[in-house]
Amino acid sequence: MAKLTWAQVKKYNEEMENGWQFSVQNWSYWGEKTAEQRTEQDENGVLYEATLRFRDERIGEGYRAKSTGRQLLFVKVNKLTETETSRESADSTCKMYRVEFIGEKQIGEPQSRRMFSYIQKMTKTLDFSEILAEFLPKEQKEEPQEVAEVEEIDENSAICEGMTFVDGSGDVFTITNLNSMSVEFNNGERSLYDFETSRTIKAIKNALGAGSYYLPTGKKEEQTETSEQEQTTTKATQSEETATAEEMTTEEEKTTENGTDEATQHTPPTQSSA
Repeated sequence: MAKLTWAQVKKYNEEMENGWQFSVQNWSYWGEKTAEQRTEQDENGVLYEATLRFRDERIGEGYRAKSTGRQLLFVKVNKLTETETSRESADSTCKMYRVEFIGEKQIGEPQSRRMFSYIQKMTKTLDFSEILAEFLPKEQKEEPQEVAEVEEIDENSAICEGMTFVDGSGDVFTITNLNSMSVEFNNGERSLYDFETSRTIKAIKNALGAGSYYLPTGKKEEQTETSEQEQTTTKATQSEETATAEEMTTEEEKTTENGTDEATQHTPPTQSSA
């Protein structure tokens, strides 16, 4: 293997653009001149790596494939995830990663031989962020959405008047009297439920059956607003239907009256017998 000095590595890097660097690791392992670029490691220990390297152009499949003698340049993207052992290690200078292939594609024109000068030339038109945006799954490219905080509820907490519950069938009701356990439904009806002697949220849910849950005050207000909007829409629709029916009835009455008038006007006079 030919010798390589740090002065040569520095010169290679100076002739590349868009953050691409000469890969010392690939040179050490394979004696091949390639270019690479990596993202910063995030809080989950994940980073992405792109590599520019040549590959023989081959025709056919498997071991029967034959080389054409030309060289194709590929950009390859890998996902590197730091292992748990590496995270727990006190030595931060030596990290271990699990490598996952993301994708690759051919770029540029076929070459007669592997020339690193051609790789250096191609780095001037290759933006690393655009390459990642092309290969990463859609859900990773989208901006993370804010997740609403979920209110933690202690089901062993004691119940009190004003608490709202929803049973498995979707009926919503509010506790109005703890002595007789009177409940008030969202439609205004009242009914009594026997919840024995337990006075906890969990006991209420168990008594209501599968699918029941406690509805916090904020959620109750949102559901009430939605119900009011639905009721308003229903009333408006009913009013429109009633108005339409009345108009149709009026038109029918007018048509009937006009028909009667026309019949009266065209009725021939009765001839009296001689």
